[in-house]
Amino acid sequence: MDASVKAADYDVVVTLNWRFHARINALAESPKLTAFIRAPANSMPREYVLEFPGTAREATREKRKIHQAMLQRDAEGAEALMQQHVERSGANLIGFFRERGLLPDG
Repeated sequence: MDASVKAADYDVVVTLNWRFHARINALAESPKLTAFIRAPANSMPREYVLEFPGTAREATREKRKIHQAMLQRDAEGAEALMQQHVERSGANLIGFFRERGLLPDG
């Protein structure tokens, strides 16, 4: 993912981003989590990350940290990092919708 971001190969970034999140969801082995995220994940075009090319480097750093925490079997650290990643990504998405008049300000 790092190499794809550096090369601005965002088609590959889209695929790897989707695989990263799908793998984490599978590893969680949580039917509740799967059910909760299925509808929004399936209704969100995978390519939405292309709308945030300026944040791709930061998202990749976040994913690298999450991956490291998982390799070290640091469940609490991985959970905290993933929560921060999801919150930041969500804030970017909300900002994107507001800029386009799809959500009211405030």
